[in-house]
Amino acid sequence: MKTGSPTTYSQVGDVIQYTYVVQAAATLTGDGSYIYDLEVTDDLVPNVLCPYVSLDSGETMTCTGSYTITEEDVAAGEVTNHAEISGSYTEVYPVCCNCGGNNIDVSASNNFTVSYVPPEISLEKTGSPSVFTAANQNISYTYTVTNTGTAPLDGPVTVSDNKVDVNCPA
Repeated sequence: MKTGSPTTYSQVGDVIQYTYVVQAAATLTGDGSYIYDLEVTDDLVPNVLCPYVSLDSGETMTCTGSYTITEEDVAAGEVTNHAEISGSYTEVYPVCCNCGGNNIDVSASNNFTVSYVPPEISLEKTGSPSVFTAANQNISYTYTVTNTGTAPLDGPVTVSDNKVDVNCPA
């Protein structure tokens, strides 16, 4: 099983942490009761880190890896990557103790999709006084920018106005 956290991204540079849970079948028996030469590969994560290269029957391990969001990922609107685990198992012949056995390759795969959630903002502009009574009267404007989305919004924020220069804090 493969999972990722967070399950959404909002900008280039966001990092997705992947977790891969690998379990050997509990039905492995006899001298061949483990899977060996285990390797997890992922089409987007070049270095998946696993604590073991073999697992006993029914044993579980957790592997990890990370991926950094690119401009292409933001443009695509989602990232789907494919992970695969492979290894080998020796099937021992039950009627002959020293006969060896068949080496059997085993594998499993899983996909995981992380979605792009763009930052959303709103802008409210107010002026004081709200009515002017003479030429050259000073009107002070206040601009309130609010992050209305679920994704974080990195600054700086820039507000443009066709009548005045606007200064926003960093």
